[in-house]
Amino acid sequence: MLTKTQIKELAKRHGFYLKKSLGQNFLIDRNIRDKIMRLSGLGGDDIVLEIGPGLGALTEPLAGRCRRVYAVEKDKKIYSLSKEILSGYKNLDIIHGDFLKFDISALGGGISAVGALPYYITSPIIQHLFSHKKSLKEILIIVQKEVARRLTAKENSRDYSSLSLFVQFYSGIDTLMDIKRTAFFPVPDVDSALLRLGILPRPKAEVKDEGTLFKVIRASFGQRRKTILSSLSHKEILGLKKDEIAHILKSLGIDDKIRAEVLSLEEFANIADAIIDFSS
Repeated sequence: MLTKTQIKELAKRHGFYLKKSLGQNFLIDRNIRDKIMRLSGLGGDDIVLEIGPGLGALTEPLAGRCRRVYAVEKDKKIYSLSKEILSGYKNLDIIHGDFLKFDISALGGGISAVGALPYYITSPIIQHLFSHKKSLKEILIIVQKEVARRLTAKENSRDYSSLSLFVQFYSGIDTLMDIKRTAFFPVPDVDSALLRLGILPRPKAEVKDEGTLFKVIRASFGQRRKTILSSLSHKEILGLKKDEIAHILKSLGIDDKIRAEVLSLEEFANIADAIIDFSS
């Protein structure tokens, strides 16, 4: 595991700049690294897909403990350096490419995805992971505390969002640990958290059509200061008129003057199913 001084020397020698804007904050705290590995429980026959190995702080212990590790790195110089630093592991494949275009299904099934996610593309990465959820058994990610609060938020919380519902529909979420910003170099602006997202064998709520459910959820939070009736009626996103949506909400015993953040996943599922029934 490289220290701050070693990373600086490496960057100077190879002529590259550390880009905080691209989430290039490398883990330098060995105690935190060891705790992450212990809490992850990874090892033995596990097959791991790492999102952005960087300079190998997690890649090395993963490769030392797990049956197979695939690591996808977008930055060409970082990719070349990681190949050099980690050349001794025969069970490690470091792949140069954009993770958002990487076909996870090509690796088979039962994959554990691991990574410290750059803030600016956290949501796209999460969506990409869940689009390949059949290949995954769990997702272990380090995200900014703000994002961690959004992912784990429940109804009646200001952090509750469409992203909260999307992730919780498909997975069970646990916050494993908080991580101080000083564990990374360059030091990011905020603290982080390690989350485990365990892929559920079946979604948390039964719905007739998942596409309709998420259309309802996105519309509901698209104008979160407005009432649920106004949000769902906006530009007839759902193909229904305002009085028709009002009728559906009333039939479910939902006050059309409430806002989206007070509704549970199950209540959104009921709205989606009722819209399908009404439209059929």
